[in-house]
Amino acid sequence: MFEIRYFTKADLLEANNEAIASNRNRTLIPEKVEALPDKNFPVASFFIHNDVEMRCRLILSEIDTWAFLDVPLATYNSLPTAIVHDDGSVEFSGLTTYQVESEVESKIETVQVYKCMECEEISEDAGDQLYECGNCGIVFIRGNSADGASHRCPDCNKFSSKVADRSCVDCEEGEVEEITGYKCPSCETVHEDEDEARNCCQRELV
Repeated sequence: MFEIRYFTKADLLEANNEAIASNRNRTLIPEKVEALPDKNFPVASFFIHNDVEMRCRLILSEIDTWAFLDVPLATYNSLPTAIVHDDGSVEFSGLTTYQVESEVESKIETVQVYKCMECEEISEDAGDQLYECGNCGIVFIRGNSADGASHRCPDCNKFSSKVADRSCVDCEEGEVEEITGYKCPSCETVHEDEDEARNCCQRELV
């Protein structure tokens, strides 16, 4: 059992209006906030952004609707607190609502991935060895060779030179470099930038 902070609907309306007026990076569509039910909205995760504000990940419904909102540090520190029980339910002043354990525990996972130097796609897997034919100039992976398992050009059948030990699994024509990627905790899409992973699955209120 532990405590988290939450927004009432009135708090959320006020904080969102302030964020829009202050031209903060993460705001919500005012009409959609107005349409939300008169409930409490837990802060599932948060981190300090630009050293002057808190970026809050808000749970807006029990069906995986959530979004980010940037608020001043003083605003975040003044928010009321709720109790999260071991079963993931959140208790506001004796009234238990929301099952949010998976959201509260969600973290950005760091993974080693491969980025294609040709198409710039990112993948957790690397492809076959990459070859280039000196005769006709075609670039191909070992699996696409003339016999499917050598470095013979699939067009002219001549032996070709290896240009890389690993290739892109998407375009099958580019070399790859190993980089650090960040996995979205909701959909598990891998991003090159950590903020992109945090912002990946924002829902319709953004």
